[in-house]
Amino acid sequence: MIEHNPHLLHNTWMEFFRRDDFHDHVTTYDCVEVFRGILVGSSDITKELLDGVISDYSAGLIVIDPENPSSLTSEERAALVDVLLNPNPHP
Repeated sequence: MIEHNPHLLHNTWMEFFRRDDFHDHVTTYDCVEVFRGILVGSSDITKELLDGVISDYSAGLIVIDPENPSSLTSEERAALVDVLLNPNPHP
């Protein structure tokens, strides 16, 4: 019988996750499931976290915090104005 040891499980998971070949052992669906389920609650999801993820993946998206819309950078505001004034993508 395998003994349940939360500390060992944590260390094993983190070691596996940090391996250079991690993505060779999991599917895209596995990654999405972990990504969507890893945070504990809504308070973990912040504009700063989303901005960091978007930047890390070069997704080219802008996050607007409805509680603090003035938190947009000048570059983000300019991009938003451009999209609003020119809704059709340029060829």
